[in-house]
Amino acid sequence: MTDSRVPTDRKRLREALFVPPYHKRQLTDYQLEWLKDHFHDKENSKLASALNISLSTLHRFARELKLTKSEAGMRAIKKRQAAQIKKVCEENGYYDSLRGKPPCTAALEATRRLRKAGFVPLVRLKEISPYRYRKCMKERSERRRLLISKERRRIRFGMEPQTRLGKILQQKQFLRKATCLRYNMLKKGYILGDKSFDSDERWVIYYDSDTIRSAIRERNAVNCGFKILPLPVEE
Repeated sequence: MTDSRVPTDRKRLREALFVPPYHKRQLTDYQLEWLKDHFHDKENSKLASALNISLSTLHRFARELKLTKSEAGMRAIKKRQAAQIKKVCEENGYYDSLRGKPPCTAALEATRRLRKAGFVPLVRLKEISPYRYRKCMKERSERRRLLISKERRRIRFGMEPQTRLGKILQQKQFLRKATCLRYNMLKKGYILGDKSFDSDERWVIYYDSDTIRSAIRERNAVNCGFKILPLPVEE
């Protein structure tokens, strides 16, 4: 006669695991009985870890056995999860950041260690849930589109931009002719100003004693909107 006692420790559950030659994972009678007794009030992650199976396999057995979470069990699960989330948020300084306070030193140091180890939140999110990653990127794209539209309207009506992106949009873009002219003047020894959008030297080109100057080339540069100035000499 088969023993109907249910194992209580994880080690015995793992040792009792039986994997048939086909691809679907099977559970022993001990494990099935244990799953029936604990499914109603235990987290799925803990059940899957105890049985050494994946969550999808656990869901398959739950469907086959028609197992559901009880109302009292769900309340207990949510209470434990809330306590765990609260503990993590207190440790990493999330609550302090909501109150306008800087995160604690331990949280900042832990973040630096994660970043140094190569942890990237979006890359990790893409590995865990491609659906949530696509949703996140779609929301970020929509927010950026709305921000660009807002800053362009402010520029159109003569208002000061509120963000660095607005200052970038406010700058005059290099046309193809201006880009080619900058490259050709660089080959002749001219010194180009800083190309970044927030730089005051974006449309400035310098010359010095080693520059092969050309009146025609400089006139074309002025017509494109550049300023031709001698290179300042530091005293």
